[in-house]
Amino acid sequence: MEAYGDNAEIIRILQGENSTYVIMDNEGTVEGKIFPESSGKWKLPDSIFYGTGREYQDVKINIDMSTIEINGEWYVLVTPNDDNYVVADVKDSVGTKFLEAENNKNEKICYGCMEHKPKDYWISVNGEKISLD
Repeated sequence: MEAYGDNAEIIRILQGENSTYVIMDNEGTVEGKIFPESSGKWKLPDSIFYGTGREYQDVKINIDMSTIEINGEWYVLVTPNDDNYVVADVKDSVGTKFLEAENNKNEKICYGCMEHKPKDYWISVNGEKISLD
């Protein structure tokens, strides 16, 4: 991260099979970046590596999904979009194990990694089902 020149505070790191997802808090904004690995070396994040992304946003939550073309792993990040909303009970259609962390505002965020995103993918937060296909 120092070589990348990013001064954001690292919240968590999620290791995929061929990439790593770094979740950062950049002055109150939580974001994730994928660092792909190739031949035992880490690559800097670059738009040429990214495949499809999907974002869902409403008054309560943000869901950010991203992947890279070289291996197809998908990373999912669920964050609150309202100071009074607590992200909890996160599930999806493929049984992803969602991990928890806190951002700099002590809000709970959830994140996970899956091998591929199915056609009719959905995610549920606090019992509210959201289609992300």
